[in-house]
This record gives sequence, C-alpha cells and structure tokens, in this order.
Amino acid sequence: MLKKISLLALIISSSLLAENIKQIRLQESVISTENFETNVRDTPSNISVVTKDEIEKTGAKDLVDALRNVPGLSVKEYAGGDIRFDLRGQNPMYANKNVIVTLDGIPLNSIGRGSSDSYSISQIPIETIEKIEVIPNGGGVLYGSGAIGGIINIITKSPKPELNYGSISSKIGSNNLFEENLDYGTMIGDKFLTTIGITQHNSDTFRNDEYIRKLNTRFSGKYLLTDGDLEFKYNYSKGSKDLAATIPYYMDNKNINSINKKKYEFNDFYGKYRKEINENIEFLVYANLLHNDTSPFNKKLGKYDKNLYKERKEYIKTQFKFKYLTDSYLILGGDISHHTDAETSTNKGDLKSKKDNYGLFALNKISYNKFQFTQGIRRDFSEYDFYYKKLTGVIPPEKWYQKDNKKFNNTSVELATNYLYSETGSTYLSFVQAFRAPSVTEIGTFEGNPESQTTRTIELGLKEFINNTYLSAAVYYTKSSNYLYSKIPLVPDEWDKSVTSNIGKVDKIGTELFMEHYFDKLTIRGGLSYLHHEIKSNDITNGKEIPSVPNWKLTLGTTYNFTPDFSIGADALYHGSIYNLDYLKYLDPSILPPTGQPESDLSKYKEKVDSYITLDIFSSYKINNNLTLTARIDNVFDEQYARYVGAWGWSPLGDEYVIQQKLPAPGRIYTLGIKYNF
Repeated sequence: MLKKISLLALIISSSLLAENIKQIRLQESVISTENFETNVRDTPSNISVVTKDEIEKTGAKDLVDALRNVPGLSVKEYAGGDIRFDLRGQNPMYANKNVIVTLDGIPLNSIGRGSSDSYSISQIPIETIEKIEVIPNGGGVLYGSGAIGGIINIITKSPKPELNYGSISSKIGSNNLFEENLDYGTMIGDKFLTTIGITQHNSDTFRNDEYIRKLNTRFSGKYLLTDGDLEFKYNYSKGSKDLAATIPYYMDNKNINSINKKKYEFNDFYGKYRKEINENIEFLVYANLLHNDTSPFNKKLGKYDKNLYKERKEYIKTQFKFKYLTDSYLILGGDISHHTDAETSTNKGDLKSKKDNYGLFALNKISYNKFQFTQGIRRDFSEYDFYYKKLTGVIPPEKWYQKDNKKFNNTSVELATNYLYSETGSTYLSFVQAFRAPSVTEIGTFEGNPESQTTRTIELGLKEFINNTYLSAAVYYTKSSNYLYSKIPLVPDEWDKSVTSNIGKVDKIGTELFMEHYFDKLTIRGGLSYLHHEIKSNDITNGKEIPSVPNWKLTLGTTYNFTPDFSIGADALYHGSIYNLDYLKYLDPSILPPTGQPESDLSKYKEKVDSYITLDIFSSYKINNNLTLTARIDNVFDEQYARYVGAWGWSPLGDEYVIQQKLPAPGRIYTLGIKYNF
C-alpha cells in the first residue's frame, strides 16, 4: 500500500510540475516581436527565453554563460573583451552588425560602430537582467537594418511597487575576479517607483599582464498613470582595459604580443511612455540618447588620447496598436535615429561620420479560429555623410580623409501563418525579407561600391508540450544577395581597421531543435543546430563556406533539485569545426606568401580550426528566503581552443608577412557568488 501511495504521489507531483512548466514555457510573455506583450505560443518564430531565475540558478557571470544553450546562437567574448552574438551563421567576429541587440527595446548595435557597441553590451551587469528574448529571423519590420540573423532583446528589471527592497551580491573567482553589486528600490507615494544601483568589477585574465576594470551606476524611475506609465532609466558606465589581441598560432596561450590599453565612458539615457487610450487603442513611445567616449593609449606619447573616438546616438520610436476584431490588431509606427561617429585627429581635425535613418512600418495580425495570420512591411531611408579612411590598397589615396555622401532605401517584409492545433501545440510557416545597410564606420572603408545586403528566409517551425517534454523545432532556407563581409586588411600597420565588401550570394539551409524533459526533481535538456552555408559568387569563393561559422552546435545539460532550495547542474557544448577567419582572403594563389621563410611555411597554415567540447557545472543553494550561494566551474576539463583563428598571410604591397594568428580562449574558470535580498 505504501508503495502504491508513493507511486501515486510521484505521478501527481510530476503532473503538477508538467502543468506548471507548460504555463511557463508556452505562456511566457514576449515583447520583442511587437513591443506590445504577446506570448511564446503565439510567436511564429523559434523563440528562446532565458529568465532571471535561470540566470541566477546557473551562477552565470555574463551573457556568454547565460545564452550558451540557445539553439542556433553562438556567443563569444573576443579581443578587447567585447561580446559578439552570432545567430544562424553570420560570422561571429562581425555578427554584431547582422543581429540586432536591444536593451529594453532600444537597439544597441544596429546603427553603431562595432567595438563600442560590444563594449556597451559587456557593460550590462548580469544582476540587472529580468530576462533575455532570442528571436531568430525576427525584428526586420520593427527595427530595420541589421536584423539579418534576428533579434536579442535584453530586458532589465523595472522598479516594483514595494517599500525598501533590494539586494547585495558579490562574486569572486579565477583570475582575481572580484565583483560587487548593490541595488535598492522604494516607492514614493502611491505613484512613483524608483531604484538605484551600482556594480564594480575588477579582474585579470588568464593571459599575462591583462586586466579589466568596470564601474556601472544606474537609476530608474517609473511613474504610474491612469491606464499607462512613464519610465526613465539612466546608466553611467566607465572602465579601462589592458587587453591583447591575437598571437601567432605556435605561441603559448598565456603569452601576448603587445597590450592594447583603452579607457571608455558611457552615458545612456532611456525613456518610455505607454498609454492605453481606450480599450482598443494603445500608444507607445521609446527614446534613447547614448554618448560614448573612448580614449586609447598612445604608445608614442606615453598617455591616453582623451576622447579620441566620440560616438553619439539618438533614437526615438513611436507606435500605435489598434484592436479591431477578437484577438486581431494593427500596429503602425515609425522611428528616427541619428548617429555620429567622430575620430579626433591632431592633424586632420574631427572627422565626423554621420548616419540619419528614418523608418515607417505596419504590422497586422488576424486571428481566425485556430489560425493566426501576420503581415508586416517596413520602409527605411538612410543617408550618410562620411569621411573615407586611410586604407592602403582599398581606398585610393586621393580619397583619404575626403568627405562623401550616400543614400540607401530598403524594404523589410514579414508574412506568417501560425496554427494552434491543440491546447499545447502550434506550428508556423513564415517568409521574412530583411536587410542590412553598411554601418557608419564600414562605409568609410568599403571596398568597391557599397550595396545593402538583402536576405530572404522561409521557415517552418513547431512548438509542443508532450507529456513532460517541451519541444521546439525549426527548419529554414535563406538566400542572401550582396552579402556583406568584413575582413582584416592585408597591410599590417592598418590591422586596426576592417575592410567591408559585397561578396555576392550566400545560401543557407538549417535546422534547430530544443527539447527539455521534466521529472520530479530532474530536468534533462538538449539542443541541436545544423547549418549548411555556401557562398555563391565568383570563381575564387564559389562553393566555399563562411569563415568562423560551424556546421554543428550540440548542447546537453541536466539540473537536479535535491530540495526546492538546493540544486546542481551541468551543461556540455560541442562546437563544430570552422574555417579560419581570413580563409576567403587567401584563396587567390597570387597573394599567398613566398616560400622559404620559416614564418611563412605553408605547412603551418590551418585551413580549418578543430571542433571542441566544453563542460560547465554549477550549483545553487538558497539558505533562506534572503540568502543564496552559487558556485560555477566553466570548462571543467580545461579544453584548449581558440575563440577565433585568422590574420594569416602576406602583404602583396611589400615584403611584410605574418603567420596564422589565434585568440586563445580561457581555460578552467571558478566562480563563487553570494546574494542577499532584503
């Protein structure tokens, strides 16, 4: 009898768990697709949502840890400590221009310069994140340029209607990591909610003579209106980094060639106004002002060039939602952005490159029985005033530092059908046309006549909850024209710049699968991403793969809850082999280096970079309602691999030559965390 009762109790508890997970997985709210709230099941995309509970339970240090298991997504930290997101094979070194990363709905990178975009992303304290939404193949209608791969929306915590609450937390770990975090919130009267916070991060790295210093202070306020709210956020960040770039492939991972020193300072202002005009009309407006000043270290002068790079971005988006039938609505909106990227030079003055962008969009969703039909269109108008950079062999000398003007007009389209065939299952078919125009920094170092890249994708997907298993799957086919590709220049003394060109057509066929099975105390999860990618252009690159993009990504993980307050888990990642970053650059035999010199021995050239496997383990222990301890070990088996490999070749413009380079990845890393909520 006792066995039967125990078995019955197990079945009941498993059923209750499954029902709870169904609500979490399928009804999880999503705002990235429309900026108005919807849910996972009603979204015609292979969406992934990572919540604050998942981030805290795994002891994630940063966005690299938090997003490691998302299907189709590769997240890495590159030279300079900047974080890059590669969604569906965009070449991760330059994918920050092909995937829109938004912070509370404001694009961080679609109109900015590559390096500072990534700096601002890496400045976001992981403690401030409420959840992260990853939507492959999404965002083109809502945001325009840059949504070739999709959208990643980082949503930070908003003030709560409570008095005197907050948290104090700290992390220590390998490479002299010490991080402190304090957040405090309160309610003033019955209308105004507010929070303040500060995060300080100090660490070395596993490489000799490198260090990172970061400080983030923040304030947010929310004023409750009748049928709406007004929200304001301010972030101030500053820091300094002594970090090295690549090293020759034969060198020990801890060695460096030289240190690149930088100081930077961010001022980020954010505003949001939401109003329900009546039961059928909702109004929303976002506004953002971002100032970034970067000061690299001048080795010749022995001091920092104060504010040598100055970036200014202004952005505003307005949209209306009109409900006209049961569960049917029309969204109309537009956005304006202005971006200035200035390089201060003592002999040339301020070289200010500017981009102005105007976009208008409409998104209509009709619900009929179990079907949902979505139609969207966007028209973008971009204008650039820019200076050509000095780039030997790419920009003619007569154009160096000369001003020019260019305009682009582009269109995004979205058509989708979502069929809710059961209470837990849905399947969708979508067609999306997205585009990417050159960024304000790319256009001054463009090889040839710049054209916008256009990508068209057909996708078929499924979401289902079968017994205790959640399943999400998608297959897609993508065709790109005027594919934008960036590479390191051949001239060694100009490696701090990148050359961008249109290399022609690229085809991709991919599939993504994610499964999560829930037992009473045990959760098992796994993901599979496969991508076949092929360049179809001239005789040299035709049939070749995109460098730095793997065909395979596999994840397998588990979490065991000994009690509701104590859990341990592990995640394994398989990253497939890739072609090195500059593989396309040296396919032409006419620019291969001369033989006979040890550094240019062709036998040392690695066309493909080997696959690798890493294993991370983590644990979380909630001592009481207020105090939580976390522990994490990344790369348990100390796998030695490179974050990227490239920069190999010889300059045909002289007798300079280099050998293949690598950026080594960290080895085993330990992290301990403690958090007190009050």
